Amino acid sequence: MFLIAFAVWFEYKNLKQDSKTILLIEKFNHGENIVCKEGNVSNQFFNYESGTQSFISKKDNLIIDIKRCEL
Repeated sequence: MFLIAFAVWFEYKNLKQDSKTILLIEKFNHGENIVCKEGNVSNQFFNYESGTQSFISKKDNLIIDIKRCEL
């Protein structure tokens, strides 16, 4: 019973994170600012790298993980 409850909780947590990531990428692609712990991110100054799920600065070597950003 514990194993089933853990599996359901784990799947719910992953689905929640995936939907948040999709919404953040949509906002980024539409040119909106995204608030992250390191600062604001926009497609004017950053590129999105889908392999690492992070934003990479066009000028500096700044890399911001998408998990550190909020909707």
